[in-house]
Order: sequence, then structure tokens, then C-alpha cells
Amino acid sequence: MRHIALAFLAVVSACAPAAPPPPHARPVTPPATVTPAITAAACTKFELPEPETRTSTAYAVETGNPADMCSVATDHIDAARKAALVAMTSPAARVAVPWDRATDPQRLDAVTRRLGLTKAELAALRERGFVVLEKQRYGTYTDALHEIFQSELPLWVSTDMILHAVYRSNDALIARVEAASLAPKLASSLERMHCALGAARYPAEIARDVDLYLTVARTLLAGSAVPSVLGVDDAAQKLVADAEAAQGLADVTIFGRPRVVDFSVYMPRGHYAAPKDGGTDLSHYFRAATWLSRLELNLVTYDCASSSKGDPAQTPREATVALALADLVTRAGATDDVAAMEKAWGLFAGKREDVSFAQVAALAAEAGIGALAPDSAGRLRAAIGRKFPRTARTHYTWQGCADLPAISTMLGARVVPDAQLTRPLVHSDVVDRQRLGIADVAYALGLDRAKGYLATDLATYPTLGAQLEKARAIGRAPLTGTDLYSAWLGAVRGIADRPEGSVPSFMRTAAYDDLRLGSMTAGFGQLRHNYVLFAAMTYGEAGCTIPDAFVEPAPTVYENLVEYAARGEAAMRVVATEEDAAYFARLRTSLELLRAIGQRELEGKPLPDEALRFLSMVVEVTYGTRTTGSSPTFTGWYFDMFRSRDEGLDGAAFLADYYTSTELNEAAYAGVRGVRLGVFVVDVGGAPRVVVGPVASAFEAHVPLPRLGDADVPKAPAVAPWEASYVVGGPPAPPLAWKGRVRIDGGRTDQVTVSAWSTRALGPVTIELLDHNRRPAATVTRNVSRGPVTFSFPSRAVPKDAATLPWSGLHVRVGEWDAWETGPIDANLGAAPAVMGEISGAYGGMKTPEVPPRERSTMQ
Repeated sequence: MRHIALAFLAVVSACAPAAPPPPHARPVTPPATVTPAITAAACTKFELPEPETRTSTAYAVETGNPADMCSVATDHIDAARKAALVAMTSPAARVAVPWDRATDPQRLDAVTRRLGLTKAELAALRERGFVVLEKQRYGTYTDALHEIFQSELPLWVSTDMILHAVYRSNDALIARVEAASLAPKLASSLERMHCALGAARYPAEIARDVDLYLTVARTLLAGSAVPSVLGVDDAAQKLVADAEAAQGLADVTIFGRPRVVDFSVYMPRGHYAAPKDGGTDLSHYFRAATWLSRLELNLVTYDCASSSKGDPAQTPREATVALALADLVTRAGATDDVAAMEKAWGLFAGKREDVSFAQVAALAAEAGIGALAPDSAGRLRAAIGRKFPRTARTHYTWQGCADLPAISTMLGARVVPDAQLTRPLVHSDVVDRQRLGIADVAYALGLDRAKGYLATDLATYPTLGAQLEKARAIGRAPLTGTDLYSAWLGAVRGIADRPEGSVPSFMRTAAYDDLRLGSMTAGFGQLRHNYVLFAAMTYGEAGCTIPDAFVEPAPTVYENLVEYAARGEAAMRVVATEEDAAYFARLRTSLELLRAIGQRELEGKPLPDEALRFLSMVVEVTYGTRTTGSSPTFTGWYFDMFRSRDEGLDGAAFLADYYTSTELNEAAYAGVRGVRLGVFVVDVGGAPRVVVGPVASAFEAHVPLPRLGDADVPKAPAVAPWEASYVVGGPPAPPLAWKGRVRIDGGRTDQVTVSAWSTRALGPVTIELLDHNRRPAATVTRNVSRGPVTFSFPSRAVPKDAATLPWSGLHVRVGEWDAWETGPIDANLGAAPAVMGEISGAYGGMKTPEVPPRERSTMQ
């Protein structure tokens, strides 16, 4: 693994850093006595901290030089976008030139030079039509795109990069809405309900149960003990301790019956795990909302009670608790806040299959239930009948409990469209099959290629083949919701669709199907990552110019993303701000243009200059300087796909759980480790040509409980068998260390020397100084062995009015192995008479040379 140590402390003064225990049994029994008086402390108002927002000037309009349309400024991007949309109506078509796999496609030489394509990588490119480079890894999509832009390489606009932009901004928007609106409403509702309990005159046993339910919720939300009204503090604290420990499955007795609770789901994940950039800590809100959406009240037992080990009995006490809580919402004046939370959860993630408190209240009115009495539960059960059928196992479920009970929660985990598709694929629908993998999900969503990765299971479980078709019927059913989740899922599902029309030949290969499987893994994982709280999890039984560009043709993906943006714009006007709505409007405009470009490609028509000009303005990063005090600016249409351009700098890595096997005591995960560069040969719409673009490094993992979060990506046991057909690894790094010295003398002449050494004879080593567009500005080759060898580069004059160095990094080559040390190394040279600094690096197990403090910058 290469290690970069850039220490241009003077010359590069503007650089900124890139940024299972087993189940246990514990009965929980409320105290036997009731304290009739409400305690003052229980009604002390709990206030959430004011939400902190990340300030950004990212969307201030940067005005470009009118004479330089290559400038990536906001006004130029907007002008190019409008011109490109108009130009899409041009009828011209271009005749495709078949690629014979032997002739070099256009611009292959430039791509080979910049990316250092090896013989193995070139062979894979000729054989398959595309190759993904293991050695070209980046932490963010914007890093990868900026290298393509600055190196002036032809661009492949991948669905991975577009879905990542949607994912990151969706995550930030949900966090903003929760911090500013949902968490305060939840705190207010719970407080009012708790304080109204003392005057409610419920039966003593029911009142204690309601007190326990609310005390646990309020304590989890506050992050510290909130006193109970009726003296159930000890029982509440035991439940809170289990929720905060978040270890796994536990046997718990609550509301008069034993049940199995998966406490591992209380571990905050995603944006709930830790606040970003000074944002509000939502971990306490996450735990409280999990309790209020996952701790269910059993209303009607059919085959067995919810979360039980097959208990077929009705649960009248639990149903009466639900009636009391529904009544308490109205009695406490919390109806509007609870309705607002219900609306927001519905806009984000769609329908629920449990019975809301509002519906419980309506059923009680229908059944004429007033004051709670011994027959209230039976009358409620009769009123429910079969009105609330459930399709997904969203809690611990005993084998044979096929007819799921009617349940109620305050917030209601949403049964998203992909939740139902897991049920036909595991025990007992497929006897003894306990583990679900990403190939199951991908096949159900429509990707035929995924079935090949189920060959072992298909041989082991004879009924699986038929069950996969049942799952596909669910996964490919029309998406009827109006929520953001279903539109986004439609886009992920659209990755499986084969576009009709003029497509590059590599898009008809099995290797490209494997690449799509990786894209679906990333997209599905991103979706589940952001909706970890809202969406129910299912359970088993027990440069200046880019010379060319091509948008990955995926019409179904773009159609659903356009719909997602339209729904987001409408939703934000209900639950957020006009600024948030404006983001979705801006996103929709860019998506519509990309959709139009993709459609034109499928028709075999060339892209007009206006479209190429727009696509070439993908990403630019301009760094400020220490002397001027200015901040970096981030421009480009890809940054505009994020709500705040800052979000475009967030890392691509994440880990999302989407299924739990209670029998195996493990969770299934989809995740992304980072971003790689792929090289693609486009052999439609003209002569064969090469484009370069970022793709996700996606994986799946199965890990025993407790659960993992984003920070655990490096240690997750990642598996990605589909990558074998399209990822080619580079040669191993040689043992090489080097240390360079940079000096700009008083005469404004740069002097660069590099010393390199190894633990063995390496033979010829080439070091190149790179210009702004990553082209060689100076090259020196020397034989390197154990002793230090000096590489002296010819001096170059630095113009007196120049603000930056005439080069922007180093390229080191040993045989077919390459390393690039590039980055924001432009320096404001100011008027200093002389500046100096150092750069160093090490590979193949060598240690990075240290830069002695006394040799650091003399520039202030």
C-alpha cells in the first residue's frame, strides 16, 4: 500500500489535508405498586440542543471570464447546461465503426500514459472492452473526477457517481429535517404524554406499562435518566441499559409476557453514529425512535404473538396498553406533532403495515370503546379483524408463524418495497436456508447475472429456484408509492435493465453484468444506509478540457431519479425549507440533461459541442493560499448535484445492514470500500474511443451480532466475487523510498532534486515532474539500488508574475509499476526572495523518510 508524504511546507503552503456475545435472558417486571401522584421531575421539560448547521458559501455564483468558456464557474455551467438541453434536439446521427479489438481505440495512448496501463490491463481492455484498475483507488468520487478533469482524459459518466451524489445529499437532508423538526417534535410529544398520564385514570397495571414505555423512550432520547411517573424506574433503566449496549438478541419479559428483542438494532449507524462537521448529535434520537418504531404492541394474534417463541395466545394487556397510548396522544394535545412525524416518515419511506396510534384511536371510536375496561382488548380485536395484513417479518419470528399478527407502534417502521422480497428466500419458505446474500437481492431486483453466484445454494436447496422467481415477482412489481425511498429503489432496480439502442459492445458482456452487480450492491447499500431508522429490516425465522465524454446509458435509472427529485422538491416544501426544495429542483434539471444525453447516445447520435462543454465542467478544485487567506472553491456540475458542495468531499465508504438471521445470530451487509477508475471502450456513435470514469468498489459481508457501522469498513470480512471478471490488479510495489528537495531561488528559478534508495537492486527508476494537466514536464531515469541515488532535474524559470509552480506532482515508474504523487500543490509564491520545501514517499514496506524540522519552510 503506497504511502504519500507531501511536505511542501513553503512551496506548497496552500495545501490542505484531504480529509458477539450470546443471547441472554432477563425478565423485566414493573413494580407491584402504583404511585398515584405524578412527580414534578418527570415533567421537567427536556430540550434538545439547537441544531447546528454547516455554513457554506458553496452555491454563491462564481462568475467566470466570458472569454474563457473553459472556466468552470457557476455561470458557465448554467449556460452550458441550458445550451446542451437545446442542442439535444439535433437530428444528426453518426455511423458506428466496428472495433476489431486489435486496432488502438482513439485516445488510448493518452490514457495509457496517464494511468500507466500494464500489459495485463491492456489485454483485459481488448478482451472485454473495459477494465477497472485496482491500483487507481480514491477515497471520494470528486477526487477521482478531479484527476480525470485535470489530466484532460475522456470522461465516462457512471451511474455509480450519480447515485453517490443522491445518497450523500439525501443523508444530509434527512439529518437536517430530523435535527430541526422531528427530534424536537418527538421530545415535545413524549413529554406531554408522560405528564398527562397521572390524570388519565387508566387501570393501575396498564398505567404502569404506559409509564414504562414512555420512561424508556424519554430516557433514550435525553441520554440520561428521566424519572418515571409511577415508580417503574428500575425496570426502565434495565431496558435502557440493554438498548444502549446494543449487543444482540435477548429474552425479555415486558407488558406481562416474554418476548425476544433484538437490541443490536439500537446501535446508531450512518449519520446517527456521530455528527458531521459540528452537526447535531442524533444518536439519542435514533435510539428513542428505534424503541418507538421497533418495540411493537401485539394487538391480534393469528398464528403466534409478535416476537414470541410461538406463543399462540392473545395479549389483551398489550392491546389495552396500545389503546391507552392512543388515547394519551389526544389527551396530551400531541396529535399534531405525532401527525407531522407520521407525514415526514411517510414522505421519506412510504407505508407502514402496523397500526398507528391514530388508527387505534379510530378503531376504538368505531367499537365504542371509552374508558378502558376488561373487554376493551376483545372489542378492539373484533374491530381490527383482518384489516391490517402484514407481508414482512420485521421482528423476531418463530418457525411456523406464517400469519403475522396485527401490531402497533408509535412511529411505525416502514415496510419498503424490497422488504417483502426476502421472505420467500429463507427458512421456512426455503427449508433450513438461513443466510441471505446480495445476489438474492440483485436477482430479485432484476439482474439475471446474480443467479450465477447462487449456484451452490441452488444445488443445496432444491426449492430455491422457484422461490427466486417469487422474490423477483415482488422485486419487479410496479412501484406505486409516492415516497422518496420507492423512487430511489426504482433507480437502483433500473441498473438491471438492459437499455435498447446503440450501446458499446462491452455492455453486452458477462463482465459488464458483473460490474452492474457491483453498482447494484453499492446503490442498494446506500439506500438502506440512509433509511436505517425508517425502513424496517426483515428477519429470518428463528483540467481545462475533457476531449470526449460518454454517459453510461441507464434510462430507467435516470427516469426514477428524476421522479425522486420531483418528489423530494414537493416533500421539502412540507417538512423542510425552500432552500432544500431548490436543491431538488436543481438536481432534477441536471438529471434531465443526463437522461437526454444518454437517450441521444442510445440513438447513435453524436453529442453536440454544447453537451460536451457541459460534461467537461465536471469537477474543479481551486485552492486558496496562506498569504491571501482565501478558502478552497469547489466547482463543476457534479458538485452541483449535492445540496452543499462540501458534501461532494465526503468519503465513499460505508456499511449498511439489510437482513438479520436470528438462527445464525448474524446480520448481512452491503458496503463500499472506495472508488476505482475504470477504462471503457465506446465503439458506437463513431470510431472506437476510450473513456475513463469512477466506479464503486462494492462488497457484501456477513458478521455475527452486535452490528457494525461505517467505521468498521476496514475490518469487515468483505466478499465481492463478481469483481473477478473486470478488476485487474497492478504489479506489486517495489521496495522504494525517496526524498525530494524543492527550491525557488531569488532569481525565480526552480531547482528540484530527489534522492531514492531501495533494499535491493531495482534497475532503472524513472521520476517525472508533472505539469498542471499531469503531463511530464521533466523526466530523469537512474538505476536505483541500496545506496541513495540523486535525480537532478533541469532548472526551469518561474515567471515573476506566476502564482504557482510550473509542475503539480511526481510520477514514479519501476518497470510496469507506477505511483503518482499528485494533489493541491499550487503555491502562492508571492514576493519572497527564496522558498524551499521537501517531498517524500515510500512503497513496498519501506519507511517514509522524515522531514527534519530545521529544513522546513523559511517562507512565512
